[in-house]
Amino acid sequence: MSEPYHSPHFVLTHHFGLKKRWLTPFPFLLFYLNVFPLNGILIVMGFFGSSRKYIGPEEFRKAKASLRARGFNDSEINDSTMVFRGDMEASSDTARGIDAKELKEGISWMRKNKSKHSLEESKINILEEVLGSRL
Repeated sequence: MSEPYHSPHFVLTHHFGLKKRWLTPFPFLLFYLNVFPLNGILIVMGFFGSSRKYIGPEEFRKAKASLRARGFNDSEINDSTMVFRGDMEASSDTARGIDAKELKEGISWMRKNKSKHSLEESKINILEEVLGSRL
């Protein structure tokens, strides 16, 4: 069964080209939506956007390339990836990624547990700078 021409999902995907993953019904992603026809023209009213700023998988991949350019070796890249792995591999598209709180917690854990990874303090500072600039 096809969707009615005025359904929010139909309008946002077909008329505005938004991908389905951005149409999740979470309150922080889609606050209010009203779609109605007016003289044959669909009118869409709403507030869109996410208040959560985060580093997604693609940004994280770019950040790793930036870290490599700043002198990180494979072991250090792997250690930094493992710290944030759970955030990057979350089951929900809206939860996937590293937000400011998760970044702060990961960096704090790395500073407190230096025996569990191969990064020196100076490299942790670089990691914090590179990831922080991508939020």
